[in-house]
Amino acid sequence: MKDLFFSFEGRINRAKYWLGNLGLILVEIVLYNIRADMMRNLGFSMAGIVISAAIRIVMIWPYVAIGVKRLHDRDKSGWWVLINLVPVIGNLWYLIQCGFLKGTEGPNKFGPDPLAEAVTWLRLAAEQGHAEAQFNLGLMYVRGEGVPQNFAEAVTWFRRAAKQGHAEAQFYLGLMYVRGEGVPEDWAEAVNWVRLAAKQGHAEAQNNLGDMYYYGQGVPWAYAEAAKWYRLAAKQGDAEAQFNLGGMYHNGEGVPRDDAEAAKWYRLAAEQGLAKGQYNLGWMYANGRGVPEDDAEAVTWYRLAAEQGHAEAQFNLGGMYHNGEGVPRDYVQAHMWFNLAGSAGYADAVKLRDAIAATMTPDQIA
Repeated sequence: MKDLFFSFEGRINRAKYWLGNLGLILVEIVLYNIRADMMRNLGFSMAGIVISAAIRIVMIWPYVAIGVKRLHDRDKSGWWVLINLVPVIGNLWYLIQCGFLKGTEGPNKFGPDPLAEAVTWLRLAAEQGHAEAQFNLGLMYVRGEGVPQNFAEAVTWFRRAAKQGHAEAQFYLGLMYVRGEGVPEDWAEAVNWVRLAAKQGHAEAQNNLGDMYYYGQGVPWAYAEAAKWYRLAAKQGDAEAQFNLGGMYHNGEGVPRDDAEAAKWYRLAAEQGLAKGQYNLGWMYANGRGVPEDDAEAVTWYRLAAEQGHAEAQFNLGGMYHNGEGVPRDYVQAHMWFNLAGSAGYADAVKLRDAIAATMTPDQIA
């Protein structure tokens, strides 16, 4: 078996040649069904394409091996030996096609686009007045998935769903007015739709409505009203709202100043991975505001934020290493964090980085 299918040496008679080809055809049929089932499960993902292409590559070898061995017996071979080139060329053509497949991140040139099919079904439901379908069809137009990106068309479908009381559609329609996408920028109209979603308990809309009151966008500036909406969203676990409410308590805006309450809300946001919440909580520990002063704990939270690219956290973490606060003094680490903060545009970090570099060896800097 090994000599027949995987070696180019020797000769084979006509009977072995045809039996070998018949066997390969049967294997191709089995593999075709396996590939078809796999592509149904994986779609036109990169994994599906790579696995399918690998199977094709494996199948080229035995066809060539049989053909070459038969050609060694040229005085007994006819033109039909070239039939082996058919599956070889077919497999090669498939591999060429794989180079043009874009996978799930874009339309598929050599197969149906599942996103376009999804749009077809969504449109049928949306045109019958199904609010969830209308909202999702709007999302497809916003993202350009299955259809060309078209903000105006997205607004049309968001509006239809929003008028039926779909909270997510109301929120997204408000955002379209904020950004001026598909409609003229209109903060008053944005507030109207975001408020409708917020009143239905949509946490992100509540946080955004809080922002509108905090910055006076589309509504009169009102810290107390901002704090009210931040709190509603924060209680639902919205990390941005938790951070914002913490800031209100930290600065005494719309609520009495309360560092302990500020630290509480910063912590909730920080524990969800929000970098600015982690930084602020680290600052609270470093300065003993609302929590007992604890440099080691400050370093922990600064590091989490710094690793996400938060420049101020990188700068402060560099300072902790530079001064040996909460960690052993380490100029190499200090230089690294100051350098990262400086690269993000933090001017003070550049000065400290350069000052430390003057005392370090080239190996330490590297």
